[in-house]
Amino acid sequence: MTKLVRMLAVLVALLAGLTNAGAVEDKANVKDLEAIIDAAMKAYNEADWKAFFKDYSKDMAAIASEPTFKALYGPNAAMGQFGKFVKRLELIKDQSVLEGENVLAHWHAEFAKNKKVKISVNFVKEDGKYRIQQITLGSS
Repeated sequence: MTKLVRMLAVLVALLAGLTNAGAVEDKANVKDLEAIIDAAMKAYNEADWKAFFKDYSKDMAAIASEPTFKALYGPNAAMGQFGKFVKRLELIKDQSVLEGENVLAHWHAEFAKNKKVKISVNFVKEDGKYRIQQITLGSS
């Protein structure tokens, strides 16, 4: 019985390897992701909700509104807590997943009221381009 279980385990491992052998994972270009997030943070500073949501995925269109922007990033939310965005610092490589259709990237950043903020961004590949699903700001 133990031999049968081992053989099945080996067979499953081999089949899994064959299934993934032809798959080529897309690796996100960090510079492209940084350009997207820099544009969003410029819009954040200007309280320009339309520009902020410009690079969001189609799936997120329902939330791309002024009330949502104000609730999440306005003076009573992120802007009140962190202040204006000053600069994006280094990518947190060990916490980021940059391959595949869904990408998660984290950066250290500096804001006016807090010098140590973590920007976390979920991206999804849509029509061959990475688009934002969400941006989260938090203390790092």
